[in-house]
Amino acid sequence: MKKLNELPVAQQFELIRREWANFDHLAIQSPTGSGKSLALPALLSSNGMVEGQILVVQPRRVAARLLAKRLAALLGVKVGDEIGYQVRFDSKVSHKTKIIYLTDGVLMRKLFDDRTLSRVGLVIFDEFHERSIQSDFSLALVRKLSLTARPSLKCIITSATLDLDKTQQYMPNCGKISLEARSYPVRVEHRARSIQEPIWEQVARELKKVILVNEGNLLIFMDGAFEINRMIRKIQGMPLARHFEVFPLFGEMSLKDQDRAIEFAGRRKIIVSTNIAETSLTVDGVSLIIDTGMAKKASFDPTRGINVLLSQPICKSSAYQRAGRAGRTSDGYCLRLWTSAEHQRKEEFEPPEISRLDLAELYLNILSIDERPDSLVWFDELPESSLERASATLTSLGAIEDNGIISSLGMELAQIPLHPKLGNALLRAVHFNCLPAVALIFALSEERSPLDSKNLDKFSMPTQAGSSVDLGESELLALLIAYEKALEVRFEPERCRQLGIHGLRFREAEKVAEKLCKQIGHSYEFEFPKYEDLIRVLIMSFPENVARLRNRGTSMYETLRGKTIRLPRHSLLRKADWVFGMRILEKTIKGSVGLEMTWVTPLSLPLVEDCFEHEISQEEKVVLDLDTRKVVRRKFDRLGILFFNQSESDQVTATERAKAYANAIDSGDLSLKNWDSKVEAYLARTLFLSENFPEYGITVLDKSMKLLLLEEICSANKTWREIRNTQVLPYVQAIYSDEQVKWIEALAPIRLDLGNGRKPYALRYEAKSVTLAAPLQDLYDLANHPSIGGGDFLVAIEILAPNGRVVQVTKDLPGFWQGSYQKVKKDLAGRYPKHEWR
Repeated sequence: MKKLNELPVAQQFELIRREWANFDHLAIQSPTGSGKSLALPALLSSNGMVEGQILVVQPRRVAARLLAKRLAALLGVKVGDEIGYQVRFDSKVSHKTKIIYLTDGVLMRKLFDDRTLSRVGLVIFDEFHERSIQSDFSLALVRKLSLTARPSLKCIITSATLDLDKTQQYMPNCGKISLEARSYPVRVEHRARSIQEPIWEQVARELKKVILVNEGNLLIFMDGAFEINRMIRKIQGMPLARHFEVFPLFGEMSLKDQDRAIEFAGRRKIIVSTNIAETSLTVDGVSLIIDTGMAKKASFDPTRGINVLLSQPICKSSAYQRAGRAGRTSDGYCLRLWTSAEHQRKEEFEPPEISRLDLAELYLNILSIDERPDSLVWFDELPESSLERASATLTSLGAIEDNGIISSLGMELAQIPLHPKLGNALLRAVHFNCLPAVALIFALSEERSPLDSKNLDKFSMPTQAGSSVDLGESELLALLIAYEKALEVRFEPERCRQLGIHGLRFREAEKVAEKLCKQIGHSYEFEFPKYEDLIRVLIMSFPENVARLRNRGTSMYETLRGKTIRLPRHSLLRKADWVFGMRILEKTIKGSVGLEMTWVTPLSLPLVEDCFEHEISQEEKVVLDLDTRKVVRRKFDRLGILFFNQSESDQVTATERAKAYANAIDSGDLSLKNWDSKVEAYLARTLFLSENFPEYGITVLDKSMKLLLLEEICSANKTWREIRNTQVLPYVQAIYSDEQVKWIEALAPIRLDLGNGRKPYALRYEAKSVTLAAPLQDLYDLANHPSIGGGDFLVAIEILAPNGRVVQVTKDLPGFWQGSYQKVKKDLAGRYPKHEWR
């Protein structure tokens, strides 16, 4: 307890005790290194200030387990007695446990199982700046619970970067406290990230310099287990490795290995970690940081409609937290592998998951406990568009009925801690006896490929007689065959390398697959699946990943939703008309961003028709074949935007033929030779009269009238050649009566005689104006400004210099002579002395 009392939170505990007596809940802003994760729950418990258990919510499993172990050691008790933890797949608690460290996901499940948290007196939401969907949901439930069935239930929300005012407004009767903590200065430098080499190569180069800056341990932040393992191997191959203990630190490691990374090693150590070391955990003696600036973050994958983990740049607050790890016990140094300018452009905070992720799983969980999204008060409002998308997803899965009530399937899916689409796919896989294979494929699709695309053909399936598709083209089957090969050699790295596969990645995927199977109550016992059963499950789970060949030459496919996707260069597929792509990724291809699918497998048309039986419609349409210029009747099956099983005949009526040609001309697919400048000029004159002389009833040729006009032209001719060569102007003029045609000619003539002995001048019509262009010398004898429309509309005159360029535009010719003419004359007379200048 002595070490706990030395922490800043303990030294300022009287402030917390005072506020505790006056408020139901507390919002505590407490800097990194203050001891809030350890001292706060311990002091509240030892001082008898909480009746019941204290739940300390952590954003990460590693933090929950290690904090429990550290606090138990400080208090001299065993983990699982007074102090315990609960995380997914691991729990150490007993009937004696008073303080439980747990993840936000476990708290959410605990709230489902015990709706009143009957044994709990306090819930502490630690590191609240790392808000997940589960933590926001759990907080909303705790808030409602404290106002209804459990008024004695208390809540503390704490973070180094907590918005105290917002938190106080959110929680009823909430006090706010800002604590202080000792820290040491950390010198921060920036270095541009090299895009020409792997990140572990650059870090290794910088490492040689950094270890000379300060004494102490070094913490390197990477974004994932793969990068960490590559970094560890790189360091172990360097001469400096003999002076250090080198440890990885990431979430999927065993608790024993995590302890080894964090505990005292006897000599200097290098820890290569994901962002789990960013907050909560204290790694003793760290004074040096190398930060690659990347982390795995939950993101919404619109292609599959689920949330996935992707490597993305961190925000400013995360960078601050990471650098702070070096200033806990002494002066520190932090090297950031991004420039100062890049740092300034970073967002201050990470937006909460609830505003950027798919909410289908949350929505289902809410319904499963007889709540509605609008029956809870949220720290941040749920985006309406996200709720609508979630509702649509759940309805399509059959998890909720059309009236919004959760179904029996929905209740079953709500018990599986996975996105409903993944949970539903695994349940289907059980029905089709291919659960281990589907679970393994899901696990493999989230990480780097364990199989180089150039080696795919080594594991292709032998051609099978009688098969409706060439299974040798299936990359999914090649992936499973490669897994079996790795399994045969027990994932031994060197033997796997000789086979051209990455055994470690297969082993890691197998572990994930085991957990996926366990989550729905089954064991992982891999057997090679029946092809049709496997593909049926995948199609039914991700129908949007089905695509049909669009262009064989470029290997371009089109999905049911109209997305264009290409095959990678080394794909096994060569001739499949229908395919399913397990992964669809956005890539830069030849300088432009496009979609590429990997782990592709061929599909037979009968299988597609069977899987989409209720979504395929039989349609027919009269269309113009642009290649032959003939109108035909097409019958076809339609799935999404894709057409197949197409047949055609030339049995069309004259009216259908005319409409088809007219529509093609209207859309621009075809053009009429004689829809020329004369036609456009005539239409411009009618538009002018319609706008300026509406009393004459001259209508404009709008879109619907134009289509009728085109149909009339096409009806009068049988072949496309006849249609194309038709004189269009007489058809346009025929729209108007004889009297209207006369008005058009009289009020809006094509040319205008100025009475100067020269040929009439062409007029250019627009909606609100009419313009005439004439050389300046042609206008000398005009006393009055020319007009049309019976003298009611003045013509704008473009006055031309001898070189044909416009020197002035006027609607007041007399005013021009009396005004600006002298300046124009002065400018032009010297350049053109042979012309007449009056």
